[in-house]
Amino acid sequence: IIDISKFKASKLTGFKEGSFVMGGRQTIPVFISDNGKFLVLGTEIMDTTVDPHKEIMEKISLKDTPTKGAENAKVVIVEYSDFQCPFCKRGKDMLPDILKEFNGKVKIAYKQMPLRNHNWAMPAAIAATCAYQEGGDSKFWAYHDKLFDNQKDITLENSKEKFTQYAKEIGLDTKKFNACLGSKEVQAKVESQMKEASEIGVQSTPTFVVNGMLVPGANPEGLKSAIEIQLSEGS
Repeated sequence: IIDISKFKASKLTGFKEGSFVMGGRQTIPVFISDNGKFLVLGTEIMDTTVDPHKEIMEKISLKDTPTKGAENAKVVIVEYSDFQCPFCKRGKDMLPDILKEFNGKVKIAYKQMPLRNHNWAMPAAIAATCAYQEGGDSKFWAYHDKLFDNQKDITLENSKEKFTQYAKEIGLDTKKFNACLGSKEVQAKVESQMKEASEIGVQSTPTFVVNGMLVPGANPEGLKSAIEIQLSEGS
């Protein structure tokens, strides 16, 4: 939080100067224009009359996206994740507690962001999207859990076999599922989600977008804080 009351005169004409402590350690200089419209934080210039969180949410499409939690929740959490990423596995493991603690108040949506240096992440993203297309939310989340829970057993070489095995185990039609794996349309859908992530500033996995606030990493306390901030707004 930046306390504007502590700002003082600056050598920069038309601006007042203050500071912002990031992560309890690093102090970053902050400048605010005399009219209060522009905020300069590090190398970033922000227009304070524009809600950046709202702008980010407007760039995110939730159409045909797997979700769980309260349908009309005040807080929407969009997760950008990679099935081969160990930190994303941690993110998966912390979400049940988040849903329990904020029961009825949050909805979680899952978006694909397979990293290019993970050799089976893209095929896994396609497989999970196929599970969603065939079986909706319930089958997607069951498949999502299969991929993360068996992450250490999957290789590029055995991935097709494993993906089909998991599809069978959760009750999908494996013939339809395998046909879907080669779908250019599904691949394009995954790539569009990757592009969306880049456009809103997501740089790593997992990243959680909480009503437009970016929370990188599998950090339960950081995620809880962001949720609490959003719940307190307008309450």
